[in-house]
Amino acid sequence: ECYENGLGVDKDEAKAVELYLAAHEQKYDAGTCALGVCYDRGIGVEQDMEEAVRLYRRCAEEDYPKGQFLLGQSYELGQGVEQDPAQAVEWYRRARENDYAPAVCALGLCYELGTGVEADLPRAVEFYREAAERGYIPAQCNLGFCYYRGIGTEMDDGEAVKWFQLAAEQGYPRALNLLGECYDHGYGVEKDVEKAAKLYEAAHEKGHAPGTCALGLCYEMGRGVEEDREKALALYREAAEAGDVRAMCNLGYCYYQGIGVEENDEEAAKWFTEAAQRGSARARHLLGECYENGYGVEQDPGEAVRLYTRSDKGGHSDGTCSLGECFLQGLGTKQDQAQAVRLFQKAAGKGNTRAAYLLAQCLEEGTGTARDLKQARELYQKAADQGHKKAKEALARLDTVQDAPAKPAKPEPKKERKGWWPFGKK
Repeated sequence: ECYENGLGVDKDEAKAVELYLAAHEQKYDAGTCALGVCYDRGIGVEQDMEEAVRLYRRCAEEDYPKGQFLLGQSYELGQGVEQDPAQAVEWYRRARENDYAPAVCALGLCYELGTGVEADLPRAVEFYREAAERGYIPAQCNLGFCYYRGIGTEMDDGEAVKWFQLAAEQGYPRALNLLGECYDHGYGVEKDVEKAAKLYEAAHEKGHAPGTCALGLCYEMGRGVEEDREKALALYREAAEAGDVRAMCNLGYCYYQGIGVEENDEEAAKWFTEAAQRGSARARHLLGECYENGYGVEQDPGEAVRLYTRSDKGGHSDGTCSLGECFLQGLGTKQDQAQAVRLFQKAAGKGNTRAAYLLAQCLEEGTGTARDLKQARELYQKAADQGHKKAKEALARLDTVQDAPAKPAKPEPKKERKGWWPFGKK
């Protein structure tokens, strides 16, 4: 270990392998396991996953807990052996019986995701707690996240902060980022955007891409730091290139709106596509706008409808609202004003201001639904209170002309819609 990590001696991975091999030949399980890790990761030897599994199995069958855990991990990931989640769970259980906390945490994840066992979220929480109370840092963060999101237990921001804090104090990058979210939004702690920015920066410095993205948003919005949109762009790019989906979408949005960089619809569409392919509902909506209007791609209303539909299914209210507009206008799909109204209601119910305005228009005009000026006024007021300019104009019109329906409004130019995408759990 000293030669592998350069502790007290010059780092020499080949020498480390030589010593691990000698320990293995003397049937020392820790040496066998360490040699397996070298083959697993290509440390001092050419990577050979099958040899790694052979070595893990040898010490696992001798009841060595770390070897049991690593053999389970190999089965779970299908590395060096045919993937077999049930076998993974079995080896994690055997390691747990030997009090190996990482295996207990791994069991928790299996029960959370239904990997090799039937999903059982309360049981997952039990395993995370068991490992967390033994001091295993990733389990402390996972347990905090269960409280944060209400996974297998009641949502409890105070308890979430307690566990995030414990893991963050030990430098765990994901916990630093999640604790930053808590301070950013006031979840379980007093809101403190400056402290949030510092926590995001600490996560960023440890190479945690979601923290890098969150720090980028701080610089974009001037939250907890001095506004610097060019720095925000650089941070989004770093996180996006590291595979962070939200950063891909934010980077695309910067190009889309010219934030910290010259507007470039082709580059925007490229990054929206990357994020959309990875499941981002927001990116699917924005890419839908590109196809609807021909921004950076060939105009294709049918593709826009497909993307808005997937965004809606992903729970993104802007996607739901834009899909409603397509049904309202018969754009890329058969016109269906009643369906448009249903979609506007769905999005407005999630607090979407634009949907509230469009639903109010339908109610004022009697489009796709019975005319109802009282309800229309309430929705216009709701949208106006959230800063929607046309809703304010509509209220003034209703005050002047009580009975004449509004003229159908032209669709709002998509790229005039400014806005940012807040992080957090809400």
